[in-house]
Amino acid sequence: MTKEALLETFARHGGECGMFHRVASPAHLRPDVCAFLMLDQVVPGGSRDRMIVAVDRYQIWLGVDLAALAAVATDDIVRDLVRCGVRVNVAEDSLAMLV
Repeated sequence: MTKEALLETFARHGGECGMFHRVASPAHLRPDVCAFLMLDQVVPGGSRDRMIVAVDRYQIWLGVDLAALAAVATDDIVRDLVRCGVRVNVAEDSLAMLV
């Protein structure tokens, strides 16, 4: 999918944010760790050497290149990431999670 389609898919599934109990086969029992494992599986190593690249009082930013994710993402992957609490921070052109 394109990066624009990726953003639209995140927006379409936004209503399921935090509904971790709906992830059919979670990679881990904790939503944040599950999201990290899922992202590392589909975009190994990412474009940076750390999963968490920035933190503030309310959110963390993830070291995953959106274009690389768009190249391999499916609707199911994005849906489950949203269920784990991952969202797109459009202003920063990155993925983020609330803390």
